Amino acid sequence: MTNWQSAVGYDDIKAALNLRSVQVASGGLEAQLAIQTATVRTDEPDNWATVSGLTQSGAGATGSAAISVANTTAAKMWVRFGLAYNLTAGSTAPGAADATLALSYAACGSLIGAWNGQLTTTVTSDSYVAITPMIPALLADKIKAAIIVNSVTSNFQCRVVVRYGFALKEVAGAWTNTSDTNVSGASQRNTGELTLSNGSNMYVQIGLAYSNTSAVFAQADVAVSVGARRT
Repeated sequence: MTNWQSAVGYDDIKAALNLRSVQVASGGLEAQLAIQTATVRTDEPDNWATVSGLTQSGAGATGSAAISVANTTAAKMWVRFGLAYNLTAGSTAPGAADATLALSYAACGSLIGAWNGQLTTTVTSDSYVAITPMIPALLADKIKAAIIVNSVTSNFQCRVVVRYGFALKEVAGAWTNTSDTNVSGASQRNTGELTLSNGSNMYVQIGLAYSNTSAVFAQADVAVSVGARRT
């Protein structure tokens, strides 16, 4: 029913469901709000799960109070919503209905940047690539990244880093570590929420540090998406 959206800071929803033109051989049909998440890739999602708080049996409309989905989205990068539907107990197929789902959400975060490309290095010291533009630090108390590393040669490793602009976004400081740590080789991972130490800095930028564990040629195809959360 809905497109994939960033799950970063995606905490509360409110929905309304309308079933019309319900036709069942005998018995009834019902529909319930459903949620699907993905940890890293939308083409490798988790299974659909029903959301308590919005169910309609037979023709008619119903609306929900505010529903918290924070526990479901906390460790995920992507989220979308749909309907689970079935014939009620004792009903006889076939069954059909026209359904309309309206959904609103309150999100304390959003996707702030994405990057993909090939990275190469021949040294054990860090090299850096920026993933996001400089954004107001007020918008990014915490970040979450989904990182896909493929086609790896040698001992390529990478981790999420941050740098700040104190007063001007054009004057950036040095890249510094977050609580993320180096991961070597091919991988698909979600960093989980990483708390930033923005302090009095006006701007913040997220990047990726990469290196090799030995001083030989290393290469990888990397894709990164980053979301930011306000607290």
